[in-house]
Amino acid sequence: DTYELYDFVNKNSIPSLYVLYVIIENIANGLRLLHDKFNIVHNDIKPQNMLINPKSLFINYIDFGMACADNTDNCLKVVGSPNYCSPEKAQYFLTETTPSMEKSKKADVWAMAVTILYILMKKPLFNYVYPHKLGKLQAIDLLKIVVRVKQDQIDRVLEKISQVSSKHKL
Repeated sequence: DTYELYDFVNKNSIPSLYVLYVIIENIANGLRLLHDKFNIVHNDIKPQNMLINPKSLFINYIDFGMACADNTDNCLKVVGSPNYCSPEKAQYFLTETTPSMEKSKKADVWAMAVTILYILMKKPLFNYVYPHKLGKLQAIDLLKIVVRVKQDQIDRVLEKISQVSSKHKL
């Protein structure tokens, strides 16, 4: 049996540090596979779009309705869920500049990091009400909150997780 990661997190107590580590590693490895092997940008990463097997802790990404490959038109659209929206996607709503494929991949990494924080906190980092598009004021609020967070810092944290994983064969 598999469950949405969202339901798994909300219906269970906070797991052990080891279980958290395995879940986070599986989420990161899945995204790395999508980006590096298949050159796919998911564009809507969030706990509701991941399935988890509670026994193996294996993660499957689902709902590829907003996904894109290479530099297709869908990658040039700003899509996704507001609560997991990256700063560069939020900036789009202010400047209406088109994000590049690389920014879209980084936006996936941002959404993954916010998903991991959701697992740890059991609540969204941001709590925007739908519709899907961020309003201009919400985008400004998001940018004020995250303006000091640089994408390369997030990438370094994910790299450290990967190094620890390789070193300890977890």
